[in-house]
Amino acid sequence: MTKTLTSEISPIRVDWIETALWPGHLGLTLAPGKKGLSANGETLHDRDLEADLTRLRQHYGTQVLVSLLELDEARRYGLETYDAQAEDLGIDVLYHSIPDADVPQNTATFAEFADEVMNRLLNGETVVAHCLGGLGRAGTLAACLLVQAGMTPQQGMELVRAARPGAIETPAQERFVEAFGE
Repeated sequence: MTKTLTSEISPIRVDWIETALWPGHLGLTLAPGKKGLSANGETLHDRDLEADLTRLRQHYGTQVLVSLLELDEARRYGLETYDAQAEDLGIDVLYHSIPDADVPQNTATFAEFADEVMNRLLNGETVVAHCLGGLGRAGTLAACLLVQAGMTPQQGMELVRAARPGAIETPAQERFVEAFGE
C-alpha cells in the first residue's frame, strides 16, 4: 500500500550534524517540494515547495540551501520555481550536480564546491544540504566536509549516519569519502 506524504502531514525535517568543528550549523533533508514516487515505490511525495522552503527558513533558520540534484532530476520532481522561491525567502542556493546514487564526477570541482560550503559554515551560517532523499549525495557531502575539517573518513561517516540513519548509501560513496580524506 502506498502512503502519501505532504508538507502538511509530514513537515520537512532537518537532521543536524552535531559538531564543534565550525561555528555554523550543517543539516540534511530531502528535496523541498519533492513530488513523485519514492525509489522503493512505497511512498508518494506530494510536497509543497513554498511550505517546505518557508519552514526551512523560519523554523530551522536556513540561510544556505545546498542542492545536489541534477537539473533534469529537479524538473522531473517539480522544482522549476525552486530558485525564485528560495531567493524570495532570503535563502542562498548553492548547486553541485551529482547523478543519483552516485559520486561527484570531478573530484577537483567537488573539492572547490566543498570549500565554498565550508566557508559558509566557518562564517557561522546555517547550511542545509539535500539531494532527493537527503541520504546518499547529501550524506557524502556532509562526511567530506567533516573530513575536510579534520575527522577521519570513518569518523565522518559515523557522525553523519548517527544524525541521519541510512546516509551515504553505496560502497562507491563510502570509497569517495575515504579518498577525499587522502
